[in-house]
Parts: sequence; C-alpha cells; structure tokens
Amino acid sequence: MEVTKLIAVIFGATGFWKLVEILIRQRAEKKIQNAQLKTMNAAAEKDIVENWVQWSQKLEKRLQESEDLNEQMRKKINCLERKVSEVVRKNKELLAELTELKRNKDAIE
Repeated sequence: MEVTKLIAVIFGATGFWKLVEILIRQRAEKKIQNAQLKTMNAAAEKDIVENWVQWSQKLEKRLQESEDLNEQMRKKINCLERKVSEVVRKNKELLAELTELKRNKDAIE
C-alpha cells in the first residue's frame, strides 16, 4: 500500500507542478498576446494619423492651387473690364464723331 501511496503522491506532485507550469505558460502567453495587440493597435493608429496628415497636406496644396487660380482669374477679369471700359469709351467717341460728321454733312447739303 505504501508503494501505491508513494506512486500517487509522485503522480500528484508532478501533476500539480504540470498544472502550475500550464497556468504560468498561459498567463505569459496572454501577456504576449496583449502586448502584440497593443503594438498592432499603435501601428494602426500611426498609419491612420499618417494618412490624415497626407490627406490634409494634399488638401492644403489643392486649396493653395485653387486660390492661385482664383487670383489669376481676378487679374484677367480686371484686365478684361479695363478693356471693355476702354472699348465703351472709344465707342462713345466714335459715335460722337459720327454724329458730328452727319451734322456737317447735313449742313453742307
């Protein structure tokens, strides 16, 4: 009987230590998994932030291009408005001259 008890104690002790080893290993694996998950989350957040930065820089560049284009359009519009004013003024002068010529023609006849 004593041999049986001894065998039971040995198997019990090895089983206990095996159980302790399994628990320790599971805890360590859980910590490793949590650390890996945190690392993956940090990398994903970093990628998201970088994408937002790139997007905002591209948007700022497009906005600047749009503002430059608007400025060019304003300059062209101002130039065209001056030319239109000049043509209108010249047209009035020519109409006045034509009217004067008609009066002179009528006066001569």
